[in-house]
Amino acid sequence: MKVELSKFIQAFESWANRDFDEYYFDKNTGEILSADATASKDPAKFATVERSPELFIQIKPLPAQDIALLMDDFVGTLTDEEIREDLEELLLESGTYEEFKLTLSELPEVQKNWEEFHRREMKQVATSWLRNHDLSFSFD
Repeated sequence: MKVELSKFIQAFESWANRDFDEYYFDKNTGEILSADATASKDPAKFATVERSPELFIQIKPLPAQDIALLMDDFVGTLTDEEIREDLEELLLESGTYEEFKLTLSELPEVQKNWEEFHRREMKQVATSWLRNHDLSFSFD
């Protein structure tokens, strides 16, 4: 089944992005449903989640420490010492994902590298999650 990686990333990072929605994986279709969006746009579809929970798996957000480790791992890959030190200091001071992404938005080349690193790492997380649930898949 085809699975949309960006939806997995959204679900895994929901807490870090202050998105307090619940996400469910449809074992038959590979679709990832947002409880709030699905309930408001298609109440009948969301009712299926409630009526037939065995057809769905809730996707739990990654713990804050996993996201912090991901940011820290990325910063460790940077070769520009000044930028690396500034980001290390940022992570020590605030450590929030929002601040990290905001700072990267001011550093376009570093942000591009982060997006590639982040997507690659999150793909590994999604792959592990799917395999742990014995699901066959491919990413869109």
